[in-house]
Parts: sequence; C-alpha cells; structure tokens
Amino acid sequence: MHDDRRLYRPDHPLTAARGAAGLSVEQLARIADFEPTVVRAIETRCHRPTLGELNALAQVLRVKIVDLRE
Repeated sequence: MHDDRRLYRPDHPLTAARGAAGLSVEQLARIADFEPTVVRAIETRCHRPTLGELNALAQVLRVKIVDLRE
C-alpha cells in the first residue's frame, strides 16, 4: 500500500508569510529588490536562502527571520 503522507511537504514558511501579507511572488521580489526567480527558488526549496536574503524578506513581510526558517 502506498503512503501519500511521505509525498506531502507543507508550504515553505516564506510562502505562508507572503500569502498572509497579500503579496504575489513578483510583488515581494520587487519590494525586496530580488529577482522573482530567487523568491520562487526559496519557496520551492531549490535555493537555501542566505541570512541576508532572509533578513530582507523578513523586513518586507514584517516578520521575524526565524518565522521564515524551516
């Protein structure tokens, strides 16, 4: 029997914070002075964000850095 629970990965904390702020990927990227591909890569776990990236995103989203970490 196949267990689908192993395939489920919850949204990245950045995705949840961005959604709560009502921002699209493009809007967040523009405000944080990032390329949208960087935000997408973080949200899809293809890029592990640096502390500087997390800090910039946290400031824009008005959350703590630890709220964006996995």
